[in-house]
This record gives sequence, C-alpha cells and structure tokens, in this order.
Amino acid sequence: MKPSNPYIVPSSEALSVLKQIIVHNTEKQQDSEALIKAYLSALVGELLIKLPLVPVEELDTEIVQKLLMYCEEHFREEINIRTAAESLHISESYVSKLFSAKLGCSLRKYINRLRLVEVKKLLRSSDRSIIDIMLSCGFNNQSSFNRIFYEEIGITPREYRQMGRNR
Repeated sequence: MKPSNPYIVPSSEALSVLKQIIVHNTEKQQDSEALIKAYLSALVGELLIKLPLVPVEELDTEIVQKLLMYCEEHFREEINIRTAAESLHISESYVSKLFSAKLGCSLRKYINRLRLVEVKKLLRSSDRSIIDIMLSCGFNNQSSFNRIFYEEIGITPREYRQMGRNR
C-alpha cells in the first residue's frame, strides 16, 4: 500500500493534539519533554489513521520480467536501451530506471554478464577461437571484451580457458 496523496489533511483531533504540544513546549514544565513525546506519538497516530492508502501496482515487476526475457533471447545481438524499450513499447528512461532500481545495475552491465556466462561455457567446452566465441556471444570489440571479461572474472579469457583445461 502507498499513500494516495503525499499531503496529509489534519483532522480536528490532530490539530487539538498539535495545540497541546505547543502549549507544553512553551510552558517548559518539569515533565514537558515526556508529555511532548507522548503527544507527538498521538499526533502521528491520528495522522496515519486518516491517511488514505491505495495498492501498489505490480506493473513494474511484470515489465522487468519481460525485459529480462528479451535480454535472454537477444543478448547475442546488438542490444541497447533503445532496442529494449522499443520491444516493450516503453520509454528508454523507464527501462534505465527499472534496471537500476530493480536489478541494481545498468542494462549494458546485465547484457554483458549474460554474454560472459555463455563465453565462459564455450571457453570450457569448445576449442573454438576466443575471437570466434567473443563474436558469437555478442561482443564486437576485442579490447572491450577483454577489459569487461577481466573486470568481471578477474583473469583474461585465455587464462580462464587454461584453468578449465588444467582441471
């Protein structure tokens, strides 16, 4: 649930409690601080009771699932925020916002991770050249591929392949 309106309209009970807080704050009596805390709790309670709530829509989750499926199906192709947004008929800024808010990374980083999973599988299971594997998994620039692989995996593709063969 979420508030239907960001502004709270105080009730007469809430205004009465607020007046009591002001009175006790100006009097500075011995128990004023404890009374003010109690009145503040009562005020918050009064305001929350009157706060109209509406259900949070689950639309974001459905769109994220569709985006992830799109990425799974097309990671070998040239894919970017524009193509992903167009495939689901939503804005590029919304795609970007969803990825960062729901997945904690950018679309580009997610696609690169999908590609790297496939690259690692092929490096372990085939004798194809690293360049051929790189291209078949959607990377089109060897230097950026090597940089991304090293940043994510911590070793070069060649070292990864050799480690897999030494096991």
